Amino acid sequence: MSNPTKAEKEYWSKVAALGCIACRLGGVHSPVVSIHHTEGRTKPGAHKKVLPLCAEHHQTGGAAAPSVHPWKARFEAKYGAQDLLVRLVRLLVGAPDGAQNVLLKDHAQAVLEDKCSGITHFMTGAT
Repeated sequence: MSNPTKAEKEYWSKVAALGCIACRLGGVHSPVVSIHHTEGRTKPGAHKKVLPLCAEHHQTGGAAAPSVHPWKARFEAKYGAQDLLVRLVRLLVGAPDGAQNVLLKDHAQAVLEDKCSGITHFMTGAT
């Protein structure tokens, strides 16, 4: 496992300051988070592909609040694919407070539209 650089640790501090990204998408601020690596810890760039997650959304959640471990598919169905969440977090880290709410609403809308698109494809048999 590669150790994070000083710059990566500073980025993690900014990411953690956002609070749990899944909670924020639900309109709740949960400030106590751990840093979740979306692609493991050993790949190049892995320390930048992270999400701030509360304990519930990281490992202890259930049906109402699925955690990424061990329910990755449920977590992504509710909050969006992890790579998209990483991009959202990167945008939020660099955005002023007022713009953060717009970014969160846009992401939530995109996830909803993606779910609706999937339902439409399922119901019509489209691929």
